[in-house]
Amino acid sequence: MFLYIDIMSNRVIAYGSQKAGVTPTGFEFNNGLRYEYNPDQYVTVEMELPAYFESYKYQYIDGSLQYVNEQYRLEDMWKAIRDKRDELLISSDKVSGIMYVDYWESKTQVYKDAWLTYRSALRNIPQTYSTPEEVVWPTVPE
Repeated sequence: MFLYIDIMSNRVIAYGSQKAGVTPTGFEFNNGLRYEYNPDQYVTVEMELPAYFESYKYQYIDGSLQYVNEQYRLEDMWKAIRDKRDELLISSDKVSGIMYVDYWESKTQVYKDAWLTYRSALRNIPQTYSTPEEVVWPTVPE
């Protein structure tokens, strides 16, 4: 990904998968999106973007993207946790058999309780932990 960084504020002005064409008054992407910017006031950097990238959340400092503030970092960490939790819940639908009535009904109460407890623990992660760093993932039942 190509990032265009304002050298005065270190903020991302724009980004795109292809390098923009330079014009006398700025730069322009293939789709016609044009940015009026003095060529002496920005630099172009090629790098991979982090997950959940939104340009307003970052500054480009010492060759890397860094969060502007702690709140943005925490928001993205919680997004990643909720995404993982959602994937684990979807997986548990299939693995546990909870979606297949006949199969589920044929299981022991111990089996059902283990899976219901696991799924409940997953759903409650955002309410159980106050910071993303504290999250402990529940163990998948056998």
